[in-house]
Amino acid sequence: MPQNTNYKSTNLTTIITTDLAGITRGCTFPANMVDSYTKNGCNWLSLHSLLTPQDRIVKNNSKDFCQNLLLMPDVRSTVKLTHMPDSEAAIFEFVHGNIVNYEGDPWSCCTRTVLNNEINHYHTQLGLQIFGDFDHEFNVAHGDFTLAHQVSAFSLHANRHLGNFSEWVINALNQTGIFPEVFLPKLGKQRYGITCRAANNLDIVDKAVNTREIIREVARQYGLTISFSPKITLDSISNLIHLRISLQDMSSQPILYDSKSKYGLSEIGQHWVAGIIHYLPALCALTKPSPISYLEMKENNKFAFFGHQNPESVLRVNPVNRFSSMVANLFNLEFNLIDATANLYLAMTGILIAGRLGIEKKLPLTACLDVDPLTLPLQELNNLAIRRLPTSLHEALEMLRAETEFTSQLPEALLNAYYEIKQHEIALTKDLTMDQLCEQYRTLY
Repeated sequence: MPQNTNYKSTNLTTIITTDLAGITRGCTFPANMVDSYTKNGCNWLSLHSLLTPQDRIVKNNSKDFCQNLLLMPDVRSTVKLTHMPDSEAAIFEFVHGNIVNYEGDPWSCCTRTVLNNEINHYHTQLGLQIFGDFDHEFNVAHGDFTLAHQVSAFSLHANRHLGNFSEWVINALNQTGIFPEVFLPKLGKQRYGITCRAANNLDIVDKAVNTREIIREVARQYGLTISFSPKITLDSISNLIHLRISLQDMSSQPILYDSKSKYGLSEIGQHWVAGIIHYLPALCALTKPSPISYLEMKENNKFAFFGHQNPESVLRVNPVNRFSSMVANLFNLEFNLIDATANLYLAMTGILIAGRLGIEKKLPLTACLDVDPLTLPLQELNNLAIRRLPTSLHEALEMLRAETEFTSQLPEALLNAYYEIKQHEIALTKDLTMDQLCEQYRTLY
């Protein structure tokens, strides 16, 4: 479209929220009105949180979804990018919001608020805070992914193949205080990963959402096609989101590490990990929450266990030099059971609830393994309390429903809406071929 070079465009900003399908949605307005919107919020319909990824509205007649709402910006979370690849593009600006009712009370189905409540529970009841980051994997290409040619994984050519895309991504993230550490061409067709500096508490997820949306915008301005979908084609390598996470006390001292224990985990760390492993089959409904998520789950026969540095484990210790004087500060865990179809606020909430219940119940860490579980007889896995993870979204949702002690920690209205949206998503995709499923989610995410 021809540009009117005599016209000065109006800068816009958007109050964003992440819906239950993991889509970033929001309300956009002129940036010079930000003070008014900071004070008064933006009108937000509850049905905006009842959308499937395919933008189908799911009916819900509960009182929580029959009220007027406001999207209130959290100004400390503002993102503003002024230096981007397209020098003619409008400033890219957005701010995270919390959903409240017209009395200003938090809405029970605002996942950002739900996560913040769980983090506050850690602060007040356990004296702990969270430290970590989400590492993203994605595919990016010139044009159609299915026509993109293979470039060698981890190669210099793969990084330069996209021109200055990686440099622009790193520059843009640095502008917002995210500070990327590694941009890596990975195994698979035009597949890349990015690792960023860790953050604390709510900022962990805010910055993960920021990272994804900023990468999308850089790709758009650069004329590239991008997808964070778990599977862009049936034969493609799966894209995951890797959570690196640790616990600290309220003075920011690490508390997970104990040099004298077998796995380097402190007593509280063992209980925390045991809780996550115990509730892991149910957690899948929150962290791998779409039909396409289970193509990868079926391929790789996932089990619920902790592995010290076992690549087959979905929860393990990140490799760290045990002889370093900073080992306690560097010690963290890697959770590898999340993908881009998840609402990261809800996924993180689920992980924290599971870990907290492990601490509160003093669960023992027994499901540990340093070999591939498929090499062991079923009886040995049963003796170690190692369970197979669900292989479909329907199965995962049923496991979540069955864990009433876990689900009682979440708002009932939120859970009911989530079940309804996910069941509708299953119905919308049940007649698709695997290739059609990949194509649809490749476009949506």
